[in-house]
Amino acid sequence: MAEQYQNEATVQSLDMSPGIKRDGTPFDGRFAQDGIWCRWRNGRPKKMGGYREIENGLDGPVRAVLAYGLNQIVRTFLFSSEGVQGIDLDYNCIGSVPVDGGPTGFVPDDLLTWQVDTLFDATGGGDTLIIAHASKYLSDIADQTDYPFYYGSIADFNTLGIPNASVEQVSGGIVVLHPYLFIYGNNGLIQNSAANDVTDFVGGDSNSVNVSGTKIVRGYPIRGGGNAPAGLFWSLQELIRVNFVGGTRKFTYDMISSKSSILSPNGIVEYDGVFYWAGIDRFLMYNGSVQEIPNQMNADFFFDNLNIAQRCKIWSTSVTRWGEIWWFFCKGSATEPNWAVVLNVREKTWYDTPITRSAGYFSQVLRFPLWADSETNTDVTPAAYRFWQHEFGTDKVTAEDQLAIDSYFDTCDLGFVNGDPIQGNASPGMNYWTRIVRIEPDFRQTGEMTVELFTKKFANSESQSQQTLSFTSDTETIEPRVQGRLNKLRFRSNVASGDYHMGKTLLIPEVGDPRAT
Repeated sequence: MAEQYQNEATVQSLDMSPGIKRDGTPFDGRFAQDGIWCRWRNGRPKKMGGYREIENGLDGPVRAVLAYGLNQIVRTFLFSSEGVQGIDLDYNCIGSVPVDGGPTGFVPDDLLTWQVDTLFDATGGGDTLIIAHASKYLSDIADQTDYPFYYGSIADFNTLGIPNASVEQVSGGIVVLHPYLFIYGNNGLIQNSAANDVTDFVGGDSNSVNVSGTKIVRGYPIRGGGNAPAGLFWSLQELIRVNFVGGTRKFTYDMISSKSSILSPNGIVEYDGVFYWAGIDRFLMYNGSVQEIPNQMNADFFFDNLNIAQRCKIWSTSVTRWGEIWWFFCKGSATEPNWAVVLNVREKTWYDTPITRSAGYFSQVLRFPLWADSETNTDVTPAAYRFWQHEFGTDKVTAEDQLAIDSYFDTCDLGFVNGDPIQGNASPGMNYWTRIVRIEPDFRQTGEMTVELFTKKFANSESQSQQTLSFTSDTETIEPRVQGRLNKLRFRSNVASGDYHMGKTLLIPEVGDPRAT
């Protein structure tokens, strides 16, 4: 077998399995071992998109964002522990000066986070309302302190206020199942208003029940068919489905699972009618029944590195352009989200990246996701928070600068010790060093890239950087001059306007020195 590789120029495609594998060992698998700001598209690594600053002086950290199309503008509400601010955006995400939206009667508290929804008038004669509720989740997901909700016209940033003193207060939050507003909280409370009237929870077809012994922490509307409206409600340990039936019963409450869990009320996302969320020790989904989401890539990485004291700062969103669901979390000792794990439902894989974002809104009226920064912007006085338009270009763009975004991925370990130096898993392996004598890059790229070659002797050895070579879109071949028993390549883009999507990159391996140890 050694003679075969010594006597023949064997050209092999660098075909890895998609995704970044954090769990297990780097040697065990054909996935990328490391990477930042890199996603997978059509089974190949691709740099994530850039982001542009919309605003740099927000209160924060922002805990919820709502964007609503209205008369050629996108009215955007940003909710923090300080209250509500509003920005009007055009369809190019150029924004107005932030407006203070109150709300009337709100008392700032660093431990508050928000749930937000809208209610249109089903009779067609009224205004669309924005409804928001702040709860003391950031200290304890099971906190039982009750708070009022706020509502006002979507057409005016300055109308948010408490409906009236008699309206029920709850600890959980709010959700709209048109034409009803539902509020929920302690001891399994689920309560709905009269139709089209968010101020009436005692008359008309309003209703109040306790469906669990634990706090309800989140609700979402779902398709109800002939029993619409319908919704899902998460308690601390159950998932409950609500369906409208009318009559004296009004709604039925069906226990879908009594063995569920949830890490954070804002860690749930809907993607094409399927709900995904992070449970206390696994990722879960609902598509008619509760199922575990397979994750052999970074589940241990997520749960082992999560700052559990900051669990309720976890939030999730979708980036539908690329088939992705993101969970942002506080990694290590961080007290604000500084990392994200990503499930790509199209590629059926996982990856991750460092990123500091505290809340956002998915692409809907606007083409681009809107995400708020979890780090303060010290370029302004007093320090404040930035608001970003994501998936915009390839760089980090602020009012002052256009900066490169570093993006790279590491290949799996390559070497004849695997049997086949590129594909692996062939038998028998050879105890020879491996020279990669040529790399034939196949990248759709903009700007210069580098490939860094690492080697190590054994699976548990520390990788040593040996050589870094540059290439452009015109480079036909790269000729390394290193060998190792195990080799790894790091492809990197870190220049302004840099971008890449790897295609079928070819390698020519050659048998190197025999190694007895």
